[in-house]
Amino acid sequence: YCGERYEPFCLWVSGKADAGKSRYMQHVANEFARVMSISAPQTYHTITVNQQYFDGFIGQPTVFIDDFLTLSPTTDVAAQLYIQMKSSALFNPPYSDVKDKCKLINFFNLIITSNFDRVNNLPGIHNEDAYNRRRDLVLRMQSSGIPSKATDEER
Repeated sequence: YCGERYEPFCLWVSGKADAGKSRYMQHVANEFARVMSISAPQTYHTITVNQQYFDGFIGQPTVFIDDFLTLSPTTDVAAQLYIQMKSSALFNPPYSDVKDKCKLINFFNLIITSNFDRVNNLPGIHNEDAYNRRRDLVLRMQSSGIPSKATDEER
């Protein structure tokens, strides 16, 4: 049970496909944990396109939503949960296991990668500002021109 909730810091990283956003954000999540003096085998919990459950979340300090808004917000669970995740209100995410259905969670950072710089004119979203104002820091990545199959050192 987590009776207190802190509003997580939200880093939104946008850019075209193959800019290296996902790979870079893994390093950022690890650095966040290091700076916070948190040592754990997993420093972030990843949510991918249309993932329905938070199974696998075990108290990681960072939640990482990869490829946000790839699908329509009307069908993507992450898009529907985003406003709840970036809030100080108690958060009870969906779990598949019945024993976890009432589990409240807390995390310090929310990292989002998206091909979109902002939420703008998407179906099912009537108040774009409710989404956009929750971003604490917005970064735009550009491809270095080196193929994504290159090693980190080559990039």
